[in-house]
Amino acid sequence: SITTYAAEPEQATETATEVVWETETEEEIAEPEAETNAQTTGATIVKSGSCGDSSSNLTYTIDSDGVLTISGTGAIKQSAFEGNTEIKKLVLNKGITGIGGRAFYGCKALTGDLIIPQGVTIIEGSAFSDCSGLNGRLEIPDTVTTIEARVFFACRNLTGDLIIPDSVTTIGYQTFWMCSGFNGRLQLSSKLKTIPRYLFH
Repeated sequence: SITTYAAEPEQATETATEVVWETETEEEIAEPEAETNAQTTGATIVKSGSCGDSSSNLTYTIDSDGVLTISGTGAIKQSAFEGNTEIKKLVLNKGITGIGGRAFYGCKALTGDLIIPQGVTIIEGSAFSDCSGLNGRLEIPDTVTTIEARVFFACRNLTGDLIIPDSVTTIGYQTFWMCSGFNGRLQLSSKLKTIPRYLFH
């Protein structure tokens, strides 16, 4: 009987040890796998920093493929990337609440879609003016209430539908001036207080 009682704690100890080693092995295997996934893009980070206003914690990275990714919470500060010629694609993650005036003004190398993330409430004046390389679709979420003047001025190669959601109550003048590439459906917000001059000139 004494021998039987002594064996049970030893078995429990061995079992517990096996569980610990199995857990450590899983972690050791998972780490190299994550590194491999990160390397599959073939791009490396060439620049990083902060890009938010004083009340935000937004950060950005630009990789060797020219992809600008913005993450965090808060509003992008005014003129954050104005005139930047390195940016070829823009990824705006959820958490962004506003886009400051002239934030991407004159970023002519930008191509592809322009997708404003859910949660953005205001796009300030000339934020994307003269981003003439954008040649995909424009998506404005139903959280946006204000689009200021000349936001998409001369974005002449944006294409597809132009849909301004019903959440938008204010839109500035010349917002879509020289945006001749749209070739789909046009839908304006039913909540617009006024339609300004030269909105689609």
